[in-house]
Amino acid sequence: MNRFPNEFEDLLTRKGRKILRHGLPESPFTNKRKTPVVVIDGIINERLAQDCMKLLNQHFSAHLKTIAGPIDKDELRNMKENYSEKLAKTLRMQTLEIGGRRSNSFQIATQCGLIQMLNSSSLKAFGEAVTGSTFGTPENNQIILYRHEDYVSPHNDHHPENRKYERGIMTCTSCFLTAT
Repeated sequence: MNRFPNEFEDLLTRKGRKILRHGLPESPFTNKRKTPVVVIDGIINERLAQDCMKLLNQHFSAHLKTIAGPIDKDELRNMKENYSEKLAKTLRMQTLEIGGRRSNSFQIATQCGLIQMLNSSSLKAFGEAVTGSTFGTPENNQIILYRHEDYVSPHNDHHPENRKYERGIMTCTSCFLTAT
C-alpha cells in the first residue's frame, strides 16, 4: 500500500463494518451508568493496519517534535470548572499538528492520502456509531507517537462550560505511530 484509502471503511473487517452499520449493542458513551471506555478487538484488518503504520512512519517520523514536561499552567489559569482536577498534568510524547492547507505537514498528509481518509464520511460515521453522538467536522488533526516510557498524566477532557464539548466528545482526529 502506498497511500491511505480514501474511506476509513476500507480498513474495517466484517465485524467493524457491522458496527459501522448498526452501532454497538450498548454504547458506554450513552449509558450514564457505564464508564465511557470501550475496547473493541478485531475491527480493523491487521495487515492494512500495519501498512498504515508503515505509511505514517515513512511520511511523518522526521517531522515529529518532542513535547516533555508539565502542561503550561497558563492554558488552565482562567478555567473555573473544566480543568478543576488537582493532579499536576505532565506529558512526554512526540507529535505533529497537521496545520493549515499551506503547511508542509498538510501537504504531506494530503499527498499520502491521510487527509482524505481522516475526512472520510465513513470515519465520521464510525465514530458516531460507536459513541452514539453526532460529530461535526474535525477542528484539528494531530499525529502522536508514544514510545516506551512516554506518558500523559490523568487530565480532564470533559468541558461542561462549553456546550459544544459538554458531553466529552471532542472533534479531533489523531493518528498514532508506532516506534520503529
